[in-house]
Amino acid sequence: MCRYREMVEMVFSEPLVRPRFTEKGNHCNGQAFSIGCLSVGENRLVCVTSGNSYLGSHMVKQLLAHGYLVRVTIQNPVDYEDMRRLIEDEDMNKLENVVVAKMQDLDSLCNAFSGCHAVFHTSSFIDPHGITGYSQQTAILEADAAQNVMEACGSAENVKRCIFTSSLLASIWIAQNPNRVIDEGCWSNEEFCRDRKLWLALGKTVAEKAAWRKSKELKLKLVTICPGLLMAPSFPRAHKESSVPYLKGNYFHPISAVFPRV
Repeated sequence: MCRYREMVEMVFSEPLVRPRFTEKGNHCNGQAFSIGCLSVGENRLVCVTSGNSYLGSHMVKQLLAHGYLVRVTIQNPVDYEDMRRLIEDEDMNKLENVVVAKMQDLDSLCNAFSGCHAVFHTSSFIDPHGITGYSQQTAILEADAAQNVMEACGSAENVKRCIFTSSLLASIWIAQNPNRVIDEGCWSNEEFCRDRKLWLALGKTVAEKAAWRKSKELKLKLVTICPGLLMAPSFPRAHKESSVPYLKGNYFHPISAVFPRV
C-alpha cells in the first residue's frame, strides 16, 4: 500500500548519463567509507538509509541497476561489515559513499543528504531479535527519527522527494471489524496499540504521522510505502519463535484472530 495523493505507482526512470567510477579499494575516512570516485551523473544522486538492513541493501542494488548514483547511511561503523555481507563487491564499488549518520543526530543526517535529489528512508532501527526487541521507548524514538529525517530532507537544498518505508501495521489496528477493507486512509488506533503493547505498530503509526506533518510543514514531497511483510532469505529460520506465530495472528491475539482485507 502506498500513501500519496498524486502518485501511486513508483517508476525508476533511466538517468540521462550513467556515472563512471574509478577502481578504488574500500577504506574508512573519518565517518565516511569512500568507495568510488564520481565523475558524472551528480544530478541522479540518491541516499538510502540503513543500507545494512535487508530492505536497504535490496533497494541499493535495484537503484544501482537502474543507473542511479547511490549514497548509503549506516548508524555505526561496525554496520559496514554487515552491509558488505548483503551487497556484492561489484555493487559496493559503485557506491558514491557510505556515511555514518545517527537517526537521532539531525546534523549528521543533513550532511548525509547534502547533494542528494531523493532520500529512501528504510528503517530507523534494525533489531536483530525481530519484533520481540521492539519496546515502547523504541516507538517514541522512531517518531523522533522520522521527524529528523524529514527535517534533514527539508534542509538539503537538492532533495525533491522522500520515499518513506512505513508498515501495514500503521493501518490495520482499528475497530474490530473483520469485513473492513484497509486503504491509504486508514490509521491504526494509537490507544489500541498501547493497551495491547503493539509497540511496533505504534512506532510505525506515530513515525509515519510525524513524517506527514513535517512534509506538509516543509512543503516536501513524500511517498510512504506500507508493506505487509518483509522477508529475508533466512526467514523463518532465524526467529521462528516470534515470526511464525506473528504471521498466524496469535503473537498478540488468539490464533483465530481475523486480519482485515487490504
